Amino acid sequence: MRFTEDVKEALHRAQKLARSAKAPHVSERLALLSVVETLRPFSRFDSALRELKIKPRALRDALKSLPDAPAPAASVADPLSSEAGGADMARYPAPLRPLLARLLQRGDASGEALDMDALTQACLQADDPPMREALSSLGLTSASWRGASESLNGRRIAAMPARRFWSALYILREIAELVVIVLTFLVLIREGLGEPRLIPSPSMLPTLQVGDRVIVEKLSHWVRPYQRGDILVFYPPEPEAVIHNDPLSALLRMSGFSALIHNKPDDPVDRAFIKRLIGLPGDTFQVVPNVGVKINGRLLQEPYVAALPELCVSACEPRVIPKGQYFMMGDNRNDSKDSRYFGYQPASRVLGRAVFRIFPLNRIGTL
Repeated sequence: MRFTEDVKEALHRAQKLARSAKAPHVSERLALLSVVETLRPFSRFDSALRELKIKPRALRDALKSLPDAPAPAASVADPLSSEAGGADMARYPAPLRPLLARLLQRGDASGEALDMDALTQACLQADDPPMREALSSLGLTSASWRGASESLNGRRIAAMPARRFWSALYILREIAELVVIVLTFLVLIREGLGEPRLIPSPSMLPTLQVGDRVIVEKLSHWVRPYQRGDILVFYPPEPEAVIHNDPLSALLRMSGFSALIHNKPDDPVDRAFIKRLIGLPGDTFQVVPNVGVKINGRLLQEPYVAALPELCVSACEPRVIPKGQYFMMGDNRNDSKDSRYFGYQPASRVLGRAVFRIFPLNRIGTL
């Protein structure tokens, strides 16, 4: 005497349903519901329902609407102690023991494998009055099921084409649920908390070296606006990198798969610059070659730079930084493509603030 694979699947599905519904125990109702939801494609079960003119959806809705019955008392003949079935059933929780006991009795009587038909009839013998009443209203009782099952005996049940379809559909649904969960977590983490970034160029020497990996946090700017001296990560300026805002592009960008937008690893939307915030909106800004940077007429003290700037490019004359714009510069002033070349950086293109170096291990620390 043993369980067939479909019975094992139904019992495990019942336990999963109980956990997801936070039910107090695994009841016969959940066991029968797992049969309907998971194993309907099996031809004999579906044929028996059609013989009784019962729609699976109506049966499923009736079972879902029932309250959870109190846990039944433990059977005197504990099925877990059965030498025949104990090893096979030890994995199931105690509330399922009355159902397992009825299954064992059927197995002892027939000497055959405990299959879907046995599980269904055992579920229909439950001592839960609401469940019996709901099933009886559909015309489904232990006697009617036994009659439908017996009427199918000797009749060759054609393999249902829908069996493979529904099985494949179930697998696809599980995969889709997993993909949605993973994407949701990726979006929440990347957009709400932060993300790691690799330093690709020497523009931030000596603060950051090529190959460093930093954490970019995205929360603090809601309570603490970006300040002068912060190291910011931002998308390259337009037209070098146009931000696509259609739903697919936005999802791929937020989940970290933005390279799929253009099907190449160097997708411009996925690339990001990292520079130090030097000029804030409203500041009067000027770069003086071989002297430094003046903010509102005063020379800015910058102990973090590698060398004084030799070029001012487009920032040679004092200019007022517009609202919602930043002036960004690399610490390696003479080897950095920054706002002197591409102009002010819109605040909307800023990804976040680099706060922590996680690699290499000998230089782990805050920035």
